[in-house]
Parts: sequence; structure tokens; C-alpha cells
Amino acid sequence: MSVSLMTIVFDATIPDLEYVKKGKKRKAKASSVKIVLLSYADHANDEGEGAYPGYNRLETKTALSRQGIADTLDAIKQNNLMVFDGISKLNTNSYHLNKSRLLELVKPLDSYKSSHLKKKVKPLDLKHPLTTPEPSLSLTPVELSNLEIFTNAFGMFVSNKEGVRWYEFVEKHKPTCAREIVQWALKKEIHLTNRASLMDSIETAAERWSERNIKNGAVNGNKSSNPKSTRPAKQETQPTESDLALAERINAARAAKRAAMQTV
Repeated sequence: MSVSLMTIVFDATIPDLEYVKKGKKRKAKASSVKIVLLSYADHANDEGEGAYPGYNRLETKTALSRQGIADTLDAIKQNNLMVFDGISKLNTNSYHLNKSRLLELVKPLDSYKSSHLKKKVKPLDLKHPLTTPEPSLSLTPVELSNLEIFTNAFGMFVSNKEGVRWYEFVEKHKPTCAREIVQWALKKEIHLTNRASLMDSIETAAERWSERNIKNGAVNGNKSSNPKSTRPAKQETQPTESDLALAERINAARAAKRAAMQTV
């Protein structure tokens, strides 16, 4: 997600956009245009690249119908606010937001009429003008890294509960495994259209991912082991006195039989 790009979309003064569909002129509402642009900015980088959410995700984010999203996208593309980049790795349409065009729609603060302000705001002490501190994240580097695993794949949390469940999930499975589970879930398309159940889907993916690893480990273990090496070696037994006596009687009987045959 790109906070800077989303800020530009928020600040942009976007009118109703005219576009052409089936040879007829139509208009897309400014509110629909802005919410769709914000949804794509939530998936893009700071330059507006790499935004490829699917229709299911867009329906959840915008509360628009699929047809409404498609018509609004037509208006956005025809007004050069976003450019089609091709098909993404998830088989969805990938777009590039036109950052320079959006910046043109942002009005500078001094463009507002002075009548909007009843009085000019003065600092308490003219010798020491008031300053606004830079905003800072309260997250540690580790927490920020764990957050990026989620946001790079699914966007920002939609509720505090979802964020709490994600951090509990990472603590349970560790960041490295959590990243692999998320990538595996995306590859296998183990997700639900209902965003409220996203963490349930991720936990289901973790169970399947673990079962697959256990199964692969068992197969590899069986292939690497040699069953013959586990068999006990045959021990040579020494003949007993009874065995030797029996062998002598058998040999004597055979000799007597051959002698009888020769006399006949």
C-alpha cells in the first residue's frame, strides 16, 4: 500500500467523469471514482505501480456492484487517471495510477479564499513560532516487518480484531513461516470473498501447509532410508551332536542302498 498516493487521491478534487460506452456519453460519479482510485492506491507502490486487486476485493472495499466498478474503471481509464499494465501473476488486471495527473487535481492550500478564515492564526510567542511535530510510527522494526507481510498481500487491516489475530498468528508460526504460508495461500488461491473471514482462511491455509510439509517429510524420509539395512544379520549356528549322528545314519543308509543295487 502507498500512504502518500492515497493522500494524493484524498486531496484531489475529482469531478464527475464523462466517458463513452457503446457509443453513448455517460458520467461516473465523483464519489465512485474516488473510492475506486483509493482502493487501487491501497495496493500500489508510491509511484502508482503494481495495483492488481480482483473484483471480489474491490466489491468489499468500495461497496459497489461489479458492473458499477467496471463502468467506473472505464471512466478512470478514459480520463487518463489510470493505465492498464496487463495481466498480473494472480490472473487479475494490473493498473498503473497516473500520479502526475492526480497531482494536477490537488489544489494548493493558498488557493482557498481568505474569507474562509475569520481570523489569521498567530503563534503564542512571535519569537518562537509554533511547529508541528513529524508524525511517527509507534511500531518497532520487527512489528513493522510483520505488518508488511500482511499488507503486501491483502492491504491494510479492516479492523482492530483482524490486526490482533494477525499478530497472534505470526507469534504462533514465526515470521518466516507466516510469510511462506501467506505466499502459499495466494498461490493456491485459498481465500474468501468475505473480508471478515480472511484470517480464518489464512489459518486454514496454515493447517494445509503444515499437513503438506509433514506429508512431504514422511515421503522423503521413507525414500532416504534403506529397509534392508534394518534387517538383522543371519547368525550361523553350529551343528549339535544329534545333528551329526542323524547325518551319519543318513549317509550309512545311502551307502547300503547303493551296495544293494550293485549286487543285483
